[in-house]
Amino acid sequence: MPSAIDTLFRELEISPILVDVGATGEPPANWVELGAQATYVGLGPAASPSGQSMIEKFRTAHAIEKIVTTHQAEQVTLHLMQDCIYSSLLEPNPRAMTDFLEPELVPAGDESLPATTIDAVVADLSLPGIDWLHTNINGLDVPVFKTLSQNLRDGLLAFDTCLDFVDLCVTQESGVAEYPEIIREGFWLSRSFTGGPVKMRRDSLAMLQQLDPAIDERFVVNYHRRTPGWIFVRFLRTAEWLEQREAPRRDYVVLWAFAMVDSHFGFSADLLVAYERRFGADEPLRTMKAETVARLKALKPKATIKSVSRKYLPAPLRRGLKSVLKNIA
Repeated sequence: MPSAIDTLFRELEISPILVDVGATGEPPANWVELGAQATYVGLGPAASPSGQSMIEKFRTAHAIEKIVTTHQAEQVTLHLMQDCIYSSLLEPNPRAMTDFLEPELVPAGDESLPATTIDAVVADLSLPGIDWLHTNINGLDVPVFKTLSQNLRDGLLAFDTCLDFVDLCVTQESGVAEYPEIIREGFWLSRSFTGGPVKMRRDSLAMLQQLDPAIDERFVVNYHRRTPGWIFVRFLRTAEWLEQREAPRRDYVVLWAFAMVDSHFGFSADLLVAYERRFGADEPLRTMKAETVARLKALKPKATIKSVSRKYLPAPLRRGLKSVLKNIA
């Protein structure tokens, strides 16, 4: 049975455009619900519809096996790593190669590959714009975003990217300094997930392993905590941004759908209030209101230590746990 989002897109003849830069596998999972009416564009040397079961769920899909750069070029040099997920157009940082146990930045040669820009792809495919841009391209995420034409940037409703705190590559721009500018452009931070390396040099590991052979590389990589090295972030446009630019009804509906698949039902409700103020209480609004209420009501209460202990522990143990937590605090 089609979802409410799919039905709404179909009735209003909306086909959101989703662009995945640095595609190496399946598209972002929460794009599936948008897929039946959406156009998907995967960009990257490993972009290919073969082996990607989700590709067939999109109304239209394009796989372009080219590297996205900040400038137009026919060929570029990709610096390969043994763990290909860390390959980059930028050279690996020698300091990072020695300071971190994981990721292990072991060079595996260079490869010349065809290149393009996002603007060129949009023009070649005759796309009207981009609604949701997802990038993961090792040190060039924010620079690539900054090189978008103004028309493309103004049309974005959602933006996934990576902000770096450690320099795995030479001359990379972390993007962290650009966070205030992204917010000033009418975005708000919807989601974040932090990843990072194991900060330990190999001679230090060797010293520890001499003291205890059980402390080997596999043990440290699997169990040692990571230092914050990069943060994957999702930005959505604000309701105020839509109002200020007098955005069309379509943009309100698409941004509402994006918020819904991102489980931001409160923000979805904010958009509905702004929508009704602009366009009145029409049939699409009634559909969106009903779906927002249904998903909100389907939420489950989050388990807390207090609620779990009340349900499963006898009173004496609950009192003891309360005392321990109080002392820790």
